[in-house]
Amino acid sequence: MSILSYNKVIDLFNDPYYSVSLQLEGNSYEMSFLWNERTKRFHATLTKQNGVEIFTGIQVNMLTDFPAVSTAKNNGLTGSFILCPLDPTFVETDETYRSWADYFVLMYKIRVPK
Repeated sequence: MSILSYNKVIDLFNDPYYSVSLQLEGNSYEMSFLWNERTKRFHATLTKQNGVEIFTGIQVNMLTDFPAVSTAKNNGLTGSFILCPLDPTFVETDETYRSWADYFVLMYKIRVPK
């Protein structure tokens, strides 16, 4: 059995706070992003359609896939969110994270049997 990788692109904006509606693995979610001046990063919260929070205030950067695998699996998600640069040669700075829609793509990545 071979495995396929499925990537769903999530819209990024440079607004200090915004939300997007998502369909992930057949379920509806809302993902909100809040810019944090102290950490100089966006923080994400994912909520099911019924209001149950999957994760809250997770700092988004290129070093981490989020959420933790156990958190996702406990809530029916088998993939992870990954922030990737549009240009792999660019240099990370606080400003590139603040204007992240200009420099990054955020994906939900899941592997499915072929």
